[in-house]
Amino acid sequence: MQKKIIIILTGAAILAAAAFTVFAWKPWEGLSSNSDPGTLGANGSNRGNHPRNDLVVADGEWIYYVNKGNDKIGDGNIYRIHIDGTQNELIVDGVGDAGGIGRYLNIWNGWLYYRDFDNRCISRVRLDGTKSENLPANYSSISIVDGYIYGFSLDDSIFSLYSMNLDGSNSQLVIDEDVDAYGVSNGWVYYSNFRGSELVPRGYENGIYRVRNDGSGKEKLTDDHTMIMMVVEDWIYYLSELDDSKLYRIKTDGSERTKLFDENTSSTIVTEEWIYYTVMRGESSGIYKMRLDGSEQTKLIEVTGANQIDYADGWLFFLIREEGDDNTVFDDELYRVRIDGTGYEKMTF
Repeated sequence: MQKKIIIILTGAAILAAAAFTVFAWKPWEGLSSNSDPGTLGANGSNRGNHPRNDLVVADGEWIYYVNKGNDKIGDGNIYRIHIDGTQNELIVDGVGDAGGIGRYLNIWNGWLYYRDFDNRCISRVRLDGTKSENLPANYSSISIVDGYIYGFSLDDSIFSLYSMNLDGSNSQLVIDEDVDAYGVSNGWVYYSNFRGSELVPRGYENGIYRVRNDGSGKEKLTDDHTMIMMVVEDWIYYLSELDDSKLYRIKTDGSERTKLFDENTSSTIVTEEWIYYTVMRGESSGIYKMRLDGSEQTKLIEVTGANQIDYADGWLFFLIREEGDDNTVFDDELYRVRIDGTGYEKMTF
């Protein structure tokens, strides 16, 4: 049975220094042209992707990616490249014209959905780049689950969670709290509320909760707080803000809270069999994998400053951020490595 995996996070910036050999990006190497487009499962991102960024998404035939937009790298527009490397096409032009970027890429039923920061809306475009539409919702951190779009409304004074239909209609308030992280699975919304709730007094306590996807039946699962949450079958995987961003998991009913990794973790994703995660700095810095129960911890590559991991078709995609002496970020580029630790290279377009 296909496992359902949803990851949502809001997080702090990671600043670190790194220097690496640069290779040309050949995304068709190691990928199967017969990949099953159904691997997106019940959510619109690749398994394990987190809608904090979702810079990469794949449908089995094409890899869609954001050419990251800032003063140093890329134009912020959205492209696709065939897994056999024969084509590299511009899908969405003009996303970065005002310095913005298309993010939170989701694929659903022939459409590519994304957050358009310049136009302050969710937009969608056919997978070949035709028939672009803007939806009437100013959502961020979007995720598509079971045919509904979830996200934070940027029109509210707090990060309340809403849902709406795929055409942008019927926007509904689900959680009227400051939400830091959420995941949707099997009719429930799991979430962690805002760690600085004292800034917006609303009479609730920090913790990880769940509610029905209509907002009813609220239950507190743990006092822990997180900005990164992954719901996989009947487990919630998260980085604990109460324990220096160390990786934990807890049952969706609030039982069996367990620490999986006893070091600070900067980002993580989950697939059917493995957890992939990064240690940002120090002697242990690098990209790792472990089994879902925390066993078989293995370092894939040694790298400093890796963060914001995405997964697509057997590859891990991640950013490496560098900073100058005055703490000004001057480089923030996209790399990839195979899930077995081979093929590490910088993606150049």
